[in-house]
Amino acid sequence: MEIRRHLALRALLWVICLYHIACGLLVVAAPEQIPLVAEKLAGLKVSASPEFLYLAKPFAVYAMVFGVMMGVAAWNPVKNRALISIGVVLFALRILQRLLSLDEVERTFGVTPARSWQTIGLVAVFGFALAWLRFRLYREMRADATDHSV
Repeated sequence: MEIRRHLALRALLWVICLYHIACGLLVVAAPEQIPLVAEKLAGLKVSASPEFLYLAKPFAVYAMVFGVMMGVAAWNPVKNRALISIGVVLFALRILQRLLSLDEVERTFGVTPARSWQTIGLVAVFGFALAWLRFRLYREMRADATDHSV
């Protein structure tokens, strides 16, 4: 694989990878910072209660695993394209989950509807960009396969 092939896709995957690993590591390494980070990143108003911190740690592990998956996909998008598809599905599920819980997020965490829509929009941009680049990869692979079969 040429290093310059699929540059936009690889760059997006690395951004997703680093973001999720950093967020996960922050929760594990500096749990007292969770309220500040939750407020800045998602507009969530949470307390650093022992119960909340205990529940946040498994989610941090999932975030880091997702980040690693996206890093593996970035390393070789052609070979690991199934991971990209999983990423697209997970982004879609995050959007759906946030849409279905708009009122609950506002009541529970004090997130304004405008901030929720901002978050949904950002996740949608990443999800749609990833889906579009995954589709381009599929088309390119199909074109390469038909070129080689002639």
